[in-house]
Amino acid sequence: MGQDVAVKRTEPADITAAVVASFEGCRDPRVRELAQSLVRHLHAFATEVRLTEEEWAAGIRILTETGDITDERRQEFILWSDSLGLSMLVDALANAKPEGATESTVLGPFYVPGSPEREYGDSIMEQEGGVPAWIHGRVLDVDGSPIAGAELDVWEGGDNELHGGGGKPAPRSPKLQFDVKDVAATREALIARGAKMGKVSSTDGLDLCGGKDPDGNPFGLSNRSRA
Repeated sequence: MGQDVAVKRTEPADITAAVVASFEGCRDPRVRELAQSLVRHLHAFATEVRLTEEEWAAGIRILTETGDITDERRQEFILWSDSLGLSMLVDALANAKPEGATESTVLGPFYVPGSPEREYGDSIMEQEGGVPAWIHGRVLDVDGSPIAGAELDVWEGGDNELHGGGGKPAPRSPKLQFDVKDVAATREALIARGAKMGKVSSTDGLDLCGGKDPDGNPFGLSNRSRA
């Protein structure tokens, strides 16, 4: 009779090691480094907080819903990056400044590269909107001496909520939220009428669903008052 062979139990660390090793064949060394480091940190996070299957599924739903409402005019994943502080962190890493210098910051969604140059004192207003503001100051180095030929990128919004610089964002319709008795049934009825609907997410009796009408205007459904 043969001897029983003990089968080694797969541990969480074994799973991480296997996934990290799966990227060894990546030809781009930087992509390989990014992928392997991401796996290590992501697995370490899940292990540290003891991530449950329900929490994992909720995270997947949130990312799916984020993708459902992201389009050519609305980038919701950048808002996640901003909310988690990643945007500012990446900017700080890429733009290290000496002691005493003004800190770097993200350009924001309304920065337009290649905007027309203006002379000192010129108005940057391209259309009437709001009360004009006079902004002035000096650009100095860390020793307090003026910097010759410094270039300033300035943009501001008017009372019409639009920004100039040749790249005005398209006006965004307000997102309406509708309280309904049955989110799933309402979703199916709206799809039949031409609306583009995301999936229904449910948590503790609260059902949520995002969508867009045939004209592309975003809206949401919930049973919040009944949950």
